[in-house]
Amino acid sequence: MSDKDIKKDWNEAYKMAHAGWNEYWHEAKKDHEFVVGDQWDSTQKNYLASQRRNALVFNRIRRVIKIITGYQRKNRLAFKVDPVGFEDDKAASQITKVVMDVMRSSNGYNVMSDAFECGPLISGINFVEPFVDRNGDIKLKRLPYNRCLPDPTFSERDMSDCGYFLRREYVTKDEAKMLIPGKDRIIDSLQAGRDEKFIKVPLAHKRYSEDLLAYDEFWRKKTERRKVLIDRRTGQEQVWQGGQKALDHILSTYPMVTAIDRWFQRTELSIILQDEVLYTGPDPFGLDEYRFVPLIGMFYPEIESDKDKLQGVVRVIRDPQKEFNKRMSQNIDIIESRINSGYDALEGTIINPETLYQSGQGKVTYIKNNGNPAGLDALRNKQTQDIPQGLFHLSETIDNLLTEIPGINQELFGTEEKDIAGVLSKLRQGGALTILQDLFDNYRFSKKLLGKRLIEIVQKNYSPQKVTRILNEQPTQEFYDTDLSRYDISVQEGLLTDSQRQMYYEELKALREAGAPIPFTAIIDAAPIQLKEHIKKHIQQAEQQQMQAQQKQMQNEQLSQQLTQSQIAENLAQAQERRADRVHNYAQADLDRVKTLAEIDKMKNDNLVNTAKAITDLYKQTSETRKKAKTRR
Repeated sequence: MSDKDIKKDWNEAYKMAHAGWNEYWHEAKKDHEFVVGDQWDSTQKNYLASQRRNALVFNRIRRVIKIITGYQRKNRLAFKVDPVGFEDDKAASQITKVVMDVMRSSNGYNVMSDAFECGPLISGINFVEPFVDRNGDIKLKRLPYNRCLPDPTFSERDMSDCGYFLRREYVTKDEAKMLIPGKDRIIDSLQAGRDEKFIKVPLAHKRYSEDLLAYDEFWRKKTERRKVLIDRRTGQEQVWQGGQKALDHILSTYPMVTAIDRWFQRTELSIILQDEVLYTGPDPFGLDEYRFVPLIGMFYPEIESDKDKLQGVVRVIRDPQKEFNKRMSQNIDIIESRINSGYDALEGTIINPETLYQSGQGKVTYIKNNGNPAGLDALRNKQTQDIPQGLFHLSETIDNLLTEIPGINQELFGTEEKDIAGVLSKLRQGGALTILQDLFDNYRFSKKLLGKRLIEIVQKNYSPQKVTRILNEQPTQEFYDTDLSRYDISVQEGLLTDSQRQMYYEELKALREAGAPIPFTAIIDAAPIQLKEHIKKHIQQAEQQQMQAQQKQMQNEQLSQQLTQSQIAENLAQAQERRADRVHNYAQADLDRVKTLAEIDKMKNDNLVNTAKAITDLYKQTSETRKKAKTRR
C-alpha cells in the first residue's frame, strides 16, 4: 500500500472516529473541569459578575473521587502468575518475578491508579500502554481520552472487536528520531504546524508547543490466511513459515502430517509524522494485537446517544454539584445581605457610590448637601428579611445526594490488613464493595489484560541474559514458550509488595499463622529487612537457649516419668505381694479347715470306738453279773 493510500485511510478513519466520539469528548472535558473546580459556565459567571458576586465553588466532587481512588490505592493487589499444572510452577515463578520487576521499575501500579482515576471515575476511559524504551526496559504510560480515537463501533471491554485505533502525541525532533530510527534526514526537513485533528489535546493550541511535531499512530487489524501443520497422531499444531516447495516435501515425507488453511489476526502500524508516512509494518515490539489496555467506566454500547454510552462517576453528580454551588452562594449572599442589606439613596447625592458596596465596621459614606433639606435622609438602609430555613435544609439534602447518587457511604469501606495473604485480602475487599463493585471488577479485568501484554513483550524483547540478570538464575525452557500465557499459566492477583521476596515473606507468615511447621529463621531469610545476619545470630542464640531449656525440661519430664513408672512398679509389686499373701492366707485357711475337719473326723471316729468299747465292756459286765446271779440261785 502506498503512502498516499495510507494517508487517505488515516483521514477517513479519523473522520469516522471523530464523528463517533466528538459529543463524548465535549462531555468528558466538562467532567474534568468539574473535578478541577471549573463548575460555572460563562453565562452564569457573567450574571454573577453583573451582581458583583463571585462564582464560588464548593467542590464536593473531588472528595467523592478521592474516596474511591484512595480505596483503590490502599487495596492494590500485585500481579501474580500461577501455573495451571505443577510442571509449570518454575516458569510461573520466574515470570512473576520479571513482571514484578517491570511494575516496580516503571512505577506501574501508580500509572494504573492514575488511569483508574482519570478514566472510569472521571472521563469514562483511559488507556495504559506498555512499551520498550531506549534502554531496552519495559515502561508503562497513561494515555488520556483526548489523545486516542478507537473505532467507535467497538463494544467489547478488551477492544477485541476494535477495527482501528488512532493516537496522537506531540514530540520534538530528537524524540521523533528515537521513535522512528533511520529517518533522521526526513525528520530534520519537517516543519512544525497544526492541523484540525485532535483539537481537544491541550498542546494542540498552546504557544509553547508550536515547535513540536504531530506524531500519529494508525493501528489497524488485518487478517491473513496461513498454513498450519497438524500431526494426526498427537494433535500437535505448528504454523508453517516456509515456502510451498518445502511444504510439499514435508507432506510427502511424513504422511501422518497434514496441512490446513487457517485465518489469523494481526495488527499493522503506520506512523505518520507531520503528515508524512515514515513507517508501515507490524508492531515493533512483536505483538499481534493492540498494545493499549483500556480502563473503562460505565459503558453501554447499546445506547444510541454517543455522549451517554460512555461515562465516569463524575457524570452522574455534575448536576447536584451545580445546584449545591448555587444554593451555597445564595445562602452566603443572604447572610451578607443581613450585615449590609443595601441602601436607598437619592440620585446624585453620594460623593463616591463605590462606598455603598463596601462592608465592615466604621464604614463612612459621604453625601452631598447641595442645600438638600433632607440631609442624611438622602441615604437610608434597607430593611433586612429573615433567612428561609428551608434553604439550609435544601443545601444539606443536595450535599447528601452528591455521595448517595454514586453509592458512597462510610460503611462501604472495610479495614485494611497488609499482613494477610493476597487471596484473603481480595475476598475482604469484595465483601466491602456493593454499588461500585463493577468498577473494581472491570479494573481487575484490565489489569489482567495488561499482565498478558507484559508477558508477551517480555518473551519477545527480553534476552535470556537480561532475564538471568533479573532472576539471578537461568530461565527455564518453558519461559519463552509462545503459548505459555494461553495454556500453562494464568495471571492472578497477589498481595502488593515491592518484590517477589516480600510477597514470599508475607505468604510464609500467613502459612505460619495457619499452623504450618515453618521455622522462624526461614521467615527472617525472606524478610525485607537490613542486618539479617545480626538478627539471625540473636535468633539462633535464643533458639539454642530455648532448645536447651526444652531439652532440660524433657529430661526433667523423663526423670519424672521414670520416677512415676518406678513408683507404679513398686506399687504393683507390693500389690502382687499382698495378693500372694492373701492367696497364701486363703490356702492356709483352707488347709486349716481341712485339718480341723480331719481332726473332727478323727475325734468322731475315736469317740465312736470308745463308745463301742464302753458299750462292749458294759455289756460284758452285765453278762457276767447275770451269770453270777444265776449261779447263786
